[in-house]
Amino acid sequence: MNGGLWFPGSPFSGQMRRRLAAVGFATMCTFAVPLAAASPVDGRDWLARCDGVTTASDSETATYCFSYARGLADGLSIWAIMSPTTAYACIPTEVQSQRLLDVGTRFVKSHPDMQQLAAGVLLTYSFVESWPCNAAQPSSATAN
Repeated sequence: MNGGLWFPGSPFSGQMRRRLAAVGFATMCTFAVPLAAASPVDGRDWLARCDGVTTASDSETATYCFSYARGLADGLSIWAIMSPTTAYACIPTEVQSQRLLDVGTRFVKSHPDMQQLAAGVLLTYSFVESWPCNAAQPSSATAN
């Protein structure tokens, strides 16, 4: 696959292009939130807003929380499809948004020392912990 996927003569390899595309997509999905939350939200703020949210909750809050978690999960799922050997989270397609939210809030609550990090980082950690990809674990033969 010589030549550029993005532009002719691109210096990025196919694997690097896939990684950058997946990370870019995950970032776009993660920050696809209302304009009122234009800056990245940290774990404390996300937890304060999303802890205890269910499908029966206030529609604006529920939409924010479910969209945040689902958008990030979708980005990670696309990464797993595009580059299965480098993906860290392999979220089954049948996992519902409520489960994503429950996994995320439980992780953020149980790691108060990490709550200053961006909520997207913490949710990613929670998804990797709950649904790890075995293919992404480096072996001694392939580790550089």
